[in-house]
Amino acid sequence: KNWRSQSISMVHLEEVEIKGLKGEDHDFDVLKLILRCAPSLRRMTVELETGIKSLGHGDCTKEINSISLEYPSVDFHVYHQGNQQHVFSSRS
Repeated sequence: KNWRSQSISMVHLEEVEIKGLKGEDHDFDVLKLILRCAPSLRRMTVELETGIKSLGHGDCTKEINSISLEYPSVDFHVYHQGNQQHVFSSRS
């Protein structure tokens, strides 16, 4: 019920791959939860849902970019329909 405010220990998690992100508010809240609870995370790969309805794929990448600014140690790779669209990285 209150999962957005909970903390889950993921101290050894270094890489995450999420497939089928639809761009809904709870999708971004899950990304933030993972980032907040995984201090060793170095890479997050997100594949956007093919038929995104609530937000356009450009809006999703803008939101992911906004989130990435809060976690400069994590490289974010965004894919849409199998093609890499964006890389948000503090190391580039």
